[in-house]
Amino acid sequence: MTPAEFAQYVRFKTRTNSSTFTDADMLMLMNIHKDDLATEIIKANEDYFGTPETADLVAGQRQYPFPDDMLNQVKHVEAKLDGTNQIPLAEFDLTGYQRSTDETTITNLFSNTEGNAYFDIFSNSIWIYSGTITSVSAGLKIWSYQWPAKFTNLASTTDMAVDPSNTTVGFPRAFHELLARRVIIEYKTSGDKAMQLTDSELKYDVDLQRKLDSISEMNMSRSNTAALPSGKKLWNDGHDL
Repeated sequence: MTPAEFAQYVRFKTRTNSSTFTDADMLMLMNIHKDDLATEIIKANEDYFGTPETADLVAGQRQYPFPDDMLNQVKHVEAKLDGTNQIPLAEFDLTGYQRSTDETTITNLFSNTEGNAYFDIFSNSIWIYSGTITSVSAGLKIWSYQWPAKFTNLASTTDMAVDPSNTTVGFPRAFHELLARRVIIEYKTSGDKAMQLTDSELKYDVDLQRKLDSISEMNMSRSNTAALPSGKKLWNDGHDL
């Protein structure tokens, strides 16, 4: 379904037009419920919306805040700690470390070789425990999960499932009708005089669960909340190229 088809379908079901159900209102509801659905999809199958991202390693810096388009998951972390070789970092938790976190202690206990370099997730950031960190362009790489791209244009004739770019993800086709149905339900129940819902609209939760069950048979990984604080952008998701 394209955004243009989406708008036509929703207005047909709600008996509205572009004046009584404006593009601005429909886009607002689409994006709110897109994120709600994405949250449920990622619970069922976290490999949806996967996108690797990179950040520059900075000399002496161990904390790297997550980018703001991440969707609550980290699958894998690698880094070029020696400036050349990209190695996987093993995950550990600070509660099991039980030692000082000063730079001298860290570099004495860890190194920049595979099996001796680790990461911890704390304060919405990756913290690296390794040997001395030097500056390396795009030296840190994570496999993470993005929010599907925001809808901005209801005149578009590009399918909503198509990734807008190499670094952004579209919205899966299997959930297009459910997103439309959720917008329809929101419209029908938000006015001064609520409109009667159809049988299919009343079955929204049941049909959503069936769709989620159909995508759940894949490997799972760990979940971590992610958000980017204000300030310098550390991650390169391709938009700076």
